[in-house]
Amino acid sequence: MSAQPHPIPLPRITFARLADQKAKRQPIAMATAYDHPSAQIAQAVGIDLVVVGTLPR
Repeated sequence: MSAQPHPIPLPRITFARLADQKAKRQPIAMATAYDHPSAQIAQAVGIDLVVVGTLPR
């Protein structure tokens, strides 16, 4: 059995925070993750917004 690091809780991203980042001309990173492991990786590296899943056909 391998040990897993305890995830560090990240602050929630709000519309107000995004607007503040935009006003300060700070970059906003967004990514699409098609599965749970990809979403975890995106969160771990600090992506601001992660869309998980695919669009229905």
